[in-house]
Amino acid sequence: MLFGFLPHLLMMLVLIVTVSRALHFLLRRLKQPLIVCQMIAGFVIFLPWKKDKHDEYSKYNLFTWPNNRRLEEVMALSGLLLYLFLAGLKMDVSMVWRSGKKPAIIGLAGLFIPLLLCSFAYAFLHNFLNPFVKNEGKFMFFIVALLCTSCFPVLADILSELQLLNSEVGRLALSSSMIQNLLGWVFKAIFIALNQSQNGVKTGIMSVTLFFLLVFFNVFIVRPYGLWVVQNTPSNGNVRDVHIFVIIATVILTTLACDFGGITYLFGPCIMGLALPYGPPLGTALIERIELVASEVLFPLLFIIEGENMDLIAAAGQELRLWYWVELIVIVVSVAKVVTVAAVAAYCDVPVKHGLLLGLILNFRGFVEMYTLVYFKQGQVIDSATYTMIMLSIIMVTTICVPLVSTLYKPLHVENHASGQTVQQMWSHAELRLITCFFDDKPIPTLLDFLECASSSEAQNHTTVYALHLKKLEACAVSSFICHCNEKGHIKSEEMDHVHNHFIAFGQVKESVTVLPFTTIALQKTMYQDVCSLILKKNTALVIIPFTRKNSLAQVEAQRGMFRAFLPLVLDQARCSVGIMVYHGITQITSASHPHWKYFVGVVFMGGPDDREAVAIATRMAYHPCVYLKFFYFRISSKVMSQNKDSTSSYDMEQTLDDEVIYDLQRENIDNDHMVVSECIMSYVEQTMLAIHSLGNKYDLLIVGRSRGPSSSVTNAEFEEGFDMFELGMIGDVLASSKYSKPANVLVV
Repeated sequence: MLFGFLPHLLMMLVLIVTVSRALHFLLRRLKQPLIVCQMIAGFVIFLPWKKDKHDEYSKYNLFTWPNNRRLEEVMALSGLLLYLFLAGLKMDVSMVWRSGKKPAIIGLAGLFIPLLLCSFAYAFLHNFLNPFVKNEGKFMFFIVALLCTSCFPVLADILSELQLLNSEVGRLALSSSMIQNLLGWVFKAIFIALNQSQNGVKTGIMSVTLFFLLVFFNVFIVRPYGLWVVQNTPSNGNVRDVHIFVIIATVILTTLACDFGGITYLFGPCIMGLALPYGPPLGTALIERIELVASEVLFPLLFIIEGENMDLIAAAGQELRLWYWVELIVIVVSVAKVVTVAAVAAYCDVPVKHGLLLGLILNFRGFVEMYTLVYFKQGQVIDSATYTMIMLSIIMVTTICVPLVSTLYKPLHVENHASGQTVQQMWSHAELRLITCFFDDKPIPTLLDFLECASSSEAQNHTTVYALHLKKLEACAVSSFICHCNEKGHIKSEEMDHVHNHFIAFGQVKESVTVLPFTTIALQKTMYQDVCSLILKKNTALVIIPFTRKNSLAQVEAQRGMFRAFLPLVLDQARCSVGIMVYHGITQITSASHPHWKYFVGVVFMGGPDDREAVAIATRMAYHPCVYLKFFYFRISSKVMSQNKDSTSSYDMEQTLDDEVIYDLQRENIDNDHMVVSECIMSYVEQTMLAIHSLGNKYDLLIVGRSRGPSSSVTNAEFEEGFDMFELGMIGDVLASSKYSKPANVLVV
């Protein structure tokens, strides 16, 4: 039987994956998520085979061989159990306490108010549903409770697909759904106790007792074991395979115990996932070992069961009134949830639009609701026709809500924020607000040197530094944006990394500098949203993004993928100046308080808006007594310009703006002995390249604009030869080369 089952299983797996991915390819332009396409695929695949259950043809078709029926369910349920275990593992329960009162109020109100309204509606539906639905009391209670409860794993998957995990509404929705999800498990426990009590009070008491024993086992045995594994795993080390085996075996055993004891087997893996320590190294190791097989191989088989249980012919044969009342229940619950969440959110000072979007997000439905309905059908709470009607309604609700959220919600829309500014648009002595991003502590010395130069104590300006630690989301489903300051501006040490200490110490030494530490934990593809959102909220004029350029090609390539995925999105969305700080791995932090400390800065100015922005940033360093500035103004000779008459008009316009910038710079620093402007005439490319190359060993920091100004556009083809990192611009790529014996740090603006 096994040899006949494996080809059959593989054929079903290939079919469900192929059909769901094909539907997703066609429907993604309509903003439909993958989970909707998977549920539709399970229904579509079985549609041609749906005949009368007594038909000989239906008994031996491709999907319903009698010998394979139980094996199919076991494989599909194994995928569901592992998926729920991973979902619990990715949930940070402490987030419920850290998120404050707002998510708790919204989550509780969004659950109980629609539940209360539908309970009143049950009085009107009681007499009508009695002829059509078995156990109509249980049917109304559990269907309404199912629709009122938002499922955290489903929301996390859809929001991740929409790239809204990092958004303000997305985080609020996940926090609220986590609260509703925990209460949903309580509802399921009550349902199981009531259902088992029909077989006797003793049986109901035993099921409740087993539930509490399961919680006790996970809290006092599983969690301490997980903490012990974390403590005995060396930093940057791998979790031993024996621990992975023990945990997976325990998941299977608790599942069997739950099923044997009369409570649903879904409790075991989910509660155990919640009990295990959140995050790396244990959480990351389990996800790396299990997620691929669970989500890509076993989990899609669940939709085969979903499609097999749907019976469109039976549903179509029902009276129209039953369709009317079932759809009325779904619509009333969905609309009540949106209105309630929007009203409560407005009470919590959430904008009305965001409140409505939050209500739509909390109406997302998926595989948990789907299999809960399968469980109701197997428990004879509902029949095939009712199951089909509710499933189609759930698919329709998600099909409507997801495109609405995707279309109406733009996290970086600036209607409620300042329009943004650049350093060049600021007064020279105005307060400078800037964001310094960093993935680890390696660029800290270079960033602190830059902050020291840009925040002279002699200048009458103030500098506010937002130190943003970017951390990749691992072993969790919820992104986090953590402000390490309270409302009064005092720094909170909780959850703050040691890398922030360097910035905080710098702010304590410099009276003219205020440092505010932040941490964002997000997916790499959506990390830019937190950076751009902070730019809008704080109205910053500059953001610094570090990039290493070491001698090791492997190290460069390791960061290049992340850099190229992150930087273009920041450049496209940021409404301020963006600086790319190319550093060369210097780990020693220097101190400007040293009596012999000097910092030499060179500025390559070839014209254009980015180069003018670079001059504006460098101008703020001219006030520092220990900074020595030299501007290299590269101008095209008249002979070269005469050979490029097509560029003359645009060149003249840009040249006028460039000359004004240099004139203002010299006028404001006429008495500054630490600043020099050197004008260089470009007659041919080789001369210019030699001059630029010669700067690499002479300065601590080189500043250059990223885009090509009119001077470089004339000799475009020659400059692009040997171009490696186009993200840094042509001149930035040359200056950032690690071929120098003592390479300078480069700020590409």
